[in-house]
Amino acid sequence: KEDMLKEPVEASEKSTGEKSERAFTRKVTGKDIEVEIEFNIKETAISPENKSSLEQFIKDIKEIKPKKIIIEGHACAHGDRRLNLKISKKRAEAVRDFFVRHGIRKNIVLRYYGEERLKFEEVPTKDNINDPHVRANRRVRIILSR
Repeated sequence: KEDMLKEPVEASEKSTGEKSERAFTRKVTGKDIEVEIEFNIKETAISPENKSSLEQFIKDIKEIKPKKIIIEGHACAHGDRRLNLKISKKRAEAVRDFFVRHGIRKNIVLRYYGEERLKFEEVPTKDNINDPHVRANRRVRIILSR
């Protein structure tokens, strides 16, 4: 059985002029629970909206007590590959640090891929930087293995 919940969050305009909808997506498949949060271009901090969603998710983590928590950082293909790898690492670390501050310290595995594992294929152009598929590539994926 697959259960999906997508909570769109109020759009915000950044100084870059980028308009985005931040999303928190939860998917249950078999024994695993997967969660994704999206980021604006070059952002590594968790938005207040996503912090709120993650706080609710932490309650699930504490109840489920997963065997392993995998945190994967990702970036879109816009910009330098090395910079995208650093950004994806900082995104994953931000989520890990958030979990640690909320008492989740054990069985965390941190991974980061830069633009190597795009959710949606993209050819970077200045015209598609705000495309929903490109935004979806800028994410952290959290997998709870039960």
